[in-house]
Amino acid sequence: VGTTLGFIFSWQLALVGILLSPLFIFCGFSSHKAHAGYEADNKEATAISGSVLSEALANIRTLHSLNLQEEMSTNYMMKLEATMKGVVSHGNRSGLTMGLGFSAPYVFYTVCTLFGAYLIKEGEMEFKDLTLTMFCIGFGAYSTGLFLVAMPDLAAAQNAAKNIFRLEDCQST
Repeated sequence: VGTTLGFIFSWQLALVGILLSPLFIFCGFSSHKAHAGYEADNKEATAISGSVLSEALANIRTLHSLNLQEEMSTNYMMKLEATMKGVVSHGNRSGLTMGLGFSAPYVFYTVCTLFGAYLIKEGEMEFKDLTLTMFCIGFGAYSTGLFLVAMPDLAAAQNAAKNIFRLEDCQST
């Protein structure tokens, strides 16, 4: 809808906006993927370090009597370092994708405003058409990015609905 409205107000500016809209889509999608991958990796690493800690606490008297506190502490710290490497790596990826994601609208609106100013100067469009076209294309691209992020959930929801209707159609015995 946003793209169609953008073309109605100014087809030249709409083409420029469409060329820049993959930037919105890519940033939203990559940001979601970075967060999704982190949770699975972090859960496994935290479970491993947590199992070492729970083993130490469950056998604290044995550890103390055999004087193995230092060894168990070193083992636990090694497991935490593996977790910390994953957290730092994720922080770097997440920071990069968030930085790109937050800069994408500014790049989009800057390029569209500059090109729109040129079109206004040449008498091809009015300021009202510039703002309407920019926001229509921008919101359309942003909505597309949000839709692509939610697409796997949409497929799961459709599958669940099919299963519910299939169960409803079955005759009870």
